[in-house]
Amino acid sequence: MLVDLRVSRVQVILSADFNREEVSIKRTGRNPSFLNGVCLEKNKQYTARNSNILELVENGCKYRVKFNKSLECPSIPKANKPITTNSVNTENSDLSPPLKKMKPSIEPCPSQERENKVEWIETKKSLLLCKYGEVDQLIQNTRSKNNLFQIAAFDLDGTIIKTKSGKVHPKGPTDWMIWNDKVPPSLKKLYSDGYLIVIISNQASLKFHANVNPFKSKVEAILEHLNVPMVVLISTDEDFFRKPAPGMWFYLKDVVLGGSQCSMDDSFYVGDAAGRVVKWKPGKAKDFSISDRFFANNVQLTFKTPEAFFLGEREGQYEEPEFLPWDYSTTHNLDDICGDLKSSTSEVIVMVGLPASGKSTFVKTHLVPKGYVSINRDTLGTAAKCEKLLKESLSSRKKVVVDNTNLDVETRRKIVNICQQFNVVPRCFLMDSNFQRCQHNNKFRIIKGGDHAVITPMVMRASLSKFLAPKKEEGFLDIVHVPFIPKFKDDEDRKLYNYHLLVPK
Repeated sequence: MLVDLRVSRVQVILSADFNREEVSIKRTGRNPSFLNGVCLEKNKQYTARNSNILELVENGCKYRVKFNKSLECPSIPKANKPITTNSVNTENSDLSPPLKKMKPSIEPCPSQERENKVEWIETKKSLLLCKYGEVDQLIQNTRSKNNLFQIAAFDLDGTIIKTKSGKVHPKGPTDWMIWNDKVPPSLKKLYSDGYLIVIISNQASLKFHANVNPFKSKVEAILEHLNVPMVVLISTDEDFFRKPAPGMWFYLKDVVLGGSQCSMDDSFYVGDAAGRVVKWKPGKAKDFSISDRFFANNVQLTFKTPEAFFLGEREGQYEEPEFLPWDYSTTHNLDDICGDLKSSTSEVIVMVGLPASGKSTFVKTHLVPKGYVSINRDTLGTAAKCEKLLKESLSSRKKVVVDNTNLDVETRRKIVNICQQFNVVPRCFLMDSNFQRCQHNNKFRIIKGGDHAVITPMVMRASLSKFLAPKKEEGFLDIVHVPFIPKFKDDEDRKLYNYHLLVPK
């Protein structure tokens, strides 16, 4: 029987959905209840999933949600039949007293019974956070002594584990094995030396799965096998949390560690996406990516490959990146390029550039203020409306800029032909942003949000395949090259832009 006087006779109402492996929770009691540390508002529905922690009252009566399909229990109530947690006598000591009828669903919180168990914590939509064992005690002890955290961070696939099948991608949640026998003792040694061990991994494929519980079960099995207290951070989308972007590192420092400082000289990151060349080791293919090395570079961590860290091998040769986000002009003055725009007669400027090359920003900041009419298909909706506005503007002897990608000769020819009808020879302004710069700009926009439409990788590649550099022979008076010179709202935006936000392809 529950003895905590803070628990109402009907403190919460629970309803289990065994197909979705979810428990609906509604707090009805007078005193607050908590789900994963979040206070539940009275009479509001909440959803708990596998391994979530329910506290009937603050710091008391803790229970962990657990669906165990291996248990047979014919007396399980239907999902739509609510179960109330009022005072219940229990005849089965294996069951949580207030939830006796939900035998396969909820059990006492393991943190009250045994050490080294897994706790999944609700975070951002695209981020999974898991804690294993006494990691909170390590964090609290380090913070209480005002010590710097020593972080030993690792990628998951290809670093801590590999597939049993030998396939590049696992065939299922059980297709894994420890990467090397030296991994478990190495992690135990790090923990005994006072390191906070953290797994930081990209798992973007999870965004296509309505149920991530199989993956969570996989992580739990890995953690049980390693049996070392640690933190796990998993990115599940293409946003700021996805490596090489530094979002997971910032979340670790600012949220998990509560803003505490780390000893950067002693901390490091280990990953297999190191950008190594073909035959960096006899018989080895080139690395599939350089994202782990970029991630470590972003957050100023020492980077190591698993072969070097666990096996003591020499670091393999890797390719220096061709594209560096911070390598852009700061000396050019775009106003100088636009200086010869004082004509009082009609003029047409045809912009040419890939998506996210900076065309529209250039037009808005340097041409529209000089009296140019901006013609943009994204704004007007159709090519026919763009042609109509171009003709109307030329009839009124206005200055015009056609702010579309205008990637191919045929598209540009239509504009030139209209200009010829009004005896105007257009100029072409070509954005010098290369494909990698445009990919980076697009990712920056996605992270920042705002009015820009999200451009998918498929659209970006299709645009590149369509692009043909313009020539004066197409009917242009001149081809003016416009360098990419970003302007930032503040220093934080500048810092964000200068990170490796993705691995350009």
